[in-house]
Parts: sequence; C-alpha cells; structure tokens
Amino acid sequence: MIEILISNFDKYQTLVVGLLGFLGVIYTIRMNARLARDQRERHLNHERAALRTALYAELTTIRRTYEDRSQSCEASNGRSVFIPEYVPHQIYHQLLDRIGLLTLKEIEPVIQAYLLVAELPIRLRLLSRDSGNPGESFGYIHIGADFVKVAAGIHVSFLLSINSAIDVLKRNIEAPKRESAWYRQPITRLFQRSAKSRAR
Repeated sequence: MIEILISNFDKYQTLVVGLLGFLGVIYTIRMNARLARDQRERHLNHERAALRTALYAELTTIRRTYEDRSQSCEASNGRSVFIPEYVPHQIYHQLLDRIGLLTLKEIEPVIQAYLLVAELPIRLRLLSRDSGNPGESFGYIHIGADFVKVAAGIHVSFLLSINSAIDVLKRNIEAPKRESAWYRQPITRLFQRSAKSRAR
C-alpha cells in the first residue's frame, strides 16, 4: 500500500508541486492587492481628513469675520460704514479639485456656503450704489447710513449656510465614519451572515 502511494506520488509529483506553486502565486497576488487597496484607502482617508480640516478652519474664520461685521454695523449709530470688499477664501479655490473626496452631505452645504461668500461683495456693491457712493476706497465698500442694517442682515442670513457647512464638517472631523466594505471581510463571516439571514 505504501509502495503504491509512493509510486503515485512520484508519478504526480510535478503536478502537485505545480499546483502548490500556483496556489502560492494566487495567494501572494491576492495579499498584494489587498495591501495596495488598504494603502490607497488610508491615503484617501488622510486626504479627506486634511481637506475637511482646512475647509473647517477657513469657514470658521469667515464666520468670525461676518459676525464682527454684523456687530459693527449694528453699532454704527446711524452712520455710514466702510466694509472690506472681500473675505479671503483661497483655501477653497486651491482645494476645489479635491472636493469630490467629501461625502455628498458635505459637498452641498460647503459649496452653498462658498457661493454666498463670493456673492456677498456683489450685494454690498448694489447697496453702495443705492446709498450714494461718495467715491472709491480701495478694497472697501461704502454703505450709506440708510442701508447699514440691511448690510448687517445680509451677513447674518449668510451665516446660516456657513454654520451648516461648519457643523457637517465638524461632525465628520470628530467622528469619521468608515463604510464597511464587504470584500474586506473574511469569507467565513460572509457565510455566517448569510446563514443567519436565512435562519430568520
């Protein structure tokens, strides 16, 4: 019996060794693919976290600027004011090509907030024209006394969208949610879940 087994092993030795080598290659390819996928996912998560943090910091700065402006307008005591024409938001433009890294629930409020930031100087210039601009003042927009409260109200209304964007970014910065990928789970766990679902 043993002689027969040894004889058969000698006969199929090349096939067995080749099969084992093939399985080893498949296993190596699969592990390398998984490592590459994990590395890519870690890189994307890092890029996503950096993007969220940068936009959160810039929007927070914009919020403080708008709050200061609205308070200054309210405290003008019936006098005209000069408001800076632009609020710096270069970070958004520099990172705009990466906006797709965010979730859909983040992208919508962030874009809405920055659209309003870009629109604000236009509205202020309209107020300045209606209130009688006394002359150009580089980098500032003159708002007549009759329209100061209107300018304050615009800033306050825009803060609603800015706060919404800040809140959604802050939630994901503090508690990032990682979606569970089915292909990363052991095959035995998939069978167990399938058996449990059939049992129910």
